[in-house]
Parts: sequence; structure tokens; C-alpha cells
Amino acid sequence: MAKFTQIEQGTRARLRGVACSTLTGVEFTLDLCVLRGEDEEQAIGAAQRRAKEIGIADSENDINFQFACGVELILRAAVDPESPIDRPEPFFDSAVQIRTSLDRERILYLSEMQREFQERISPRQKTLTQGEYYAHVATLAAKEEEGAGASDHPFWKWPRSTQETFLLTMAGQLANSLPLKSVFGSAEDTAHQKN
Repeated sequence: MAKFTQIEQGTRARLRGVACSTLTGVEFTLDLCVLRGEDEEQAIGAAQRRAKEIGIADSENDINFQFACGVELILRAAVDPESPIDRPEPFFDSAVQIRTSLDRERILYLSEMQREFQERISPRQKTLTQGEYYAHVATLAAKEEEGAGASDHPFWKWPRSTQETFLLTMAGQLANSLPLKSVFGSAEDTAHQKN
């Protein structure tokens, strides 16, 4: 059995030619590379320090913290498209340069593009066929009937977007199968309750 150190590492994947523009409308392109765990750890740490510095919550639910994370992720993922594939050079000089040169929309756009690319090449399952969806619903329902936990279900290993799609699909099907009037009452009943 080979150890990880014996595996040929090669170069990190790059999303080539991502188009963006400055605030004055000048178009530019950059590449976005896959981030290692260490890169993400450094980005989150820097975003937490920034959050303390400007007095915002360092919670992933806080939109200002999400923005700070986006800046730090872009700083580490954006590379000069003309740099050699085996020696990528940073596109931006600093987080300050990103914050002072781009607006929230451009920063979040680049951050989302990087996340989408990272998820696309991830080995985790991303989409479900209709058959797989129904099989997973049946498996979860059986676990619930048995009183068993679902911590070993693949749901927990899916990318967040797959989890969200699964839950929204299930919620939509449940809402369509229930007699909503009896569960939530009709709009007329709600109006009478307010009076």
C-alpha cells in the first residue's frame, strides 16, 4: 500500500479565463484554482481576524462575515492567467486591494465561481437521478420507522447544494401531497382568525 507522500501530486486544477470587470467597466480575466484545506483554513482565520477588527460577528450566517470570507478566498484562489500552470502567481496583491477595487457583487461573484468550480471537481456526489432520490427517501423513511438514526446516510456527505436540492424537492412533494387547507387552513380561515 502506498503512502500519500508517494502519490504524484501534479498541479492543482484551474478554472481558466473567468471574466469580470472593474467598477469603471474595464474587463479583465483571471483564473481560479482549487483551494487546499490549508488555504481555506488561512482564509477563514483571516476573515475571523477581519471580523474582530471591524466589529462584526464571525458567524457563517452573518452576511458581512461571508463577504470577508469571500475576499480571503479570492485572494488565495485568483491566479494570473498568464502564469505557468505549475507555478501559479497570485492575481491580487492583497485583501485590501480586493476590497478597495471591487464591489460586493463582484467579490461574491468571484467567490461563488470558485466555490462552484471546487464543488464540480469534488468527489462528493452532486446530483441525484429520480430513482436515486426515491431510493434515498425510502431509506430515510425506513430508518425513521425503525427509530434508527440517519447519521450514516450519504446525505451528510453530499455537497451543500445537493442537500438543499434534496430537501427542497422533498418539501415540494410533501406540500403537493398534503391537503394544505386542513394543515394550514384556508386563506379565508386565516382572515377570520385575525378579526
